[in-house]
Amino acid sequence: MVKEKKCSLGEVHTVTFQVGQKYKGKKEIKDKVNKLATETRRNLGFKKNDKTRLKVVCKGNVPNVNASETLRSKDSDYWYVKTLLYKHTCVQTRKLRACTTKYISTEILDMVESNPTVPLRSIPDQVQKRLQVGVSIHKVQRAKATTTKQVTGDYTKQYMVLKDYLMELQETNVDTTVKLEVVNEPNNARETRQFKRVYICLGALDKGFKAGLRDILGLDVVFMKGPFPGQVLTAVGLDSNNGIYPLAYAIVETENMSSWKWFLECLRYDLELYSNSNFTFMSDRQKGLLPAIAQLYPQAKHRFCLRHIYEKMRKNGKQKSRAGSDILLNNLCEVFNIKLIHGKNKPIISCLEYIRQYLMKRICNVKKVMSKAPGPLTPTSSKLLERNGEASVQYRPRWNGTAKYEVYGPWHDQHVVDMTNMSCTCKRWELNGIPCRHAIATIHEMADSGDKVGELYTYVNKLYWLQTWNEA
Repeated sequence: MVKEKKCSLGEVHTVTFQVGQKYKGKKEIKDKVNKLATETRRNLGFKKNDKTRLKVVCKGNVPNVNASETLRSKDSDYWYVKTLLYKHTCVQTRKLRACTTKYISTEILDMVESNPTVPLRSIPDQVQKRLQVGVSIHKVQRAKATTTKQVTGDYTKQYMVLKDYLMELQETNVDTTVKLEVVNEPNNARETRQFKRVYICLGALDKGFKAGLRDILGLDVVFMKGPFPGQVLTAVGLDSNNGIYPLAYAIVETENMSSWKWFLECLRYDLELYSNSNFTFMSDRQKGLLPAIAQLYPQAKHRFCLRHIYEKMRKNGKQKSRAGSDILLNNLCEVFNIKLIHGKNKPIISCLEYIRQYLMKRICNVKKVMSKAPGPLTPTSSKLLERNGEASVQYRPRWNGTAKYEVYGPWHDQHVVDMTNMSCTCKRWELNGIPCRHAIATIHEMADSGDKVGELYTYVNKLYWLQTWNEA
């Protein structure tokens, strides 16, 4: 380790030269000279540069220049510091030739790694504070582009190894579905193909979604950035705690009926859906999505209009709602898409890896929440049931002699609770699977009358049970 020495101004620098120091090559010496020039804020130049000798002098704006460093090769493999005169009488400057685009890119590497979306205009201020030199916004722009390319990888090269990445993904994740589609090439003799689409559904997420017992998926799209723009299609469900459950994702060339139909066909294979499947999809009005769903799943329910679907469910809600949710907004996809903000500007493999790593981290976080949940219901459903129970004390049920009760409320509202079908005319019990306030009031009335009603949580749909969440 080199011992720190003070320069002629009494400052201690991290970059120092000493007589007898050994270096492997000339490039290592030049990089160290440039770093020293930036650190001391002086323009150091190479007066002599050949195969055996490298002489460095200070080109300050004062004629009396006393700082010089001469380096010469002692043998064919190493370079040694032969003479050293380390004294400056010139004035420090903020305009340094050594502060090149390449040098700045190395200085901001850690900054871009920790925050790839760091605003361009904030970098010059941080560089000036760190190096105390002046840099132009154009030089910083080139430096950030160089650093970003180094951090995220080359966009074109990642397409060349995409197939290898997908094969590795399948080998290391059991039962994972991968679909790669390329542009049709009239010349079959060509060894390369142009990328078109890729679909991924991790096997663990597929099994967990089926174990979660909720037949509802939100569909949405995220626009990618970079030299090869495309769209990320996402399919997100709900878990037993009413949290998002990302299921599958794809990168496609554009958002249209063809790409959505292809994505939905891939989902059909993984979820074992048929044209007459009673499934629920939720989305905004994305281009081509509505006709694609209508073609592939004519019997499926499609939620996309808040006011329309709200009124329709209020009046015509079925007794058994397989979706097990009364959500009317596509927030589950919006939440997932927000997590992809920092991944959509990366090359394709880096983007796919960003999504996969987020899914893995999310599973770990959910498991931590599960381990602390007392049960028997998930934390969110426990709160909803408790809230309905607190509101139920304001309602008075009256038995009609069969399995039905007429429930009166404080605002002269009344509803009919059918305990045989586990339904209420307010439709909330059927829609979200959690007993409404009217049903809970009825259950309490039954218990007071001596009926065996069991514990309250047994009236909650099993998709909200902690056991179901653990299985998912």
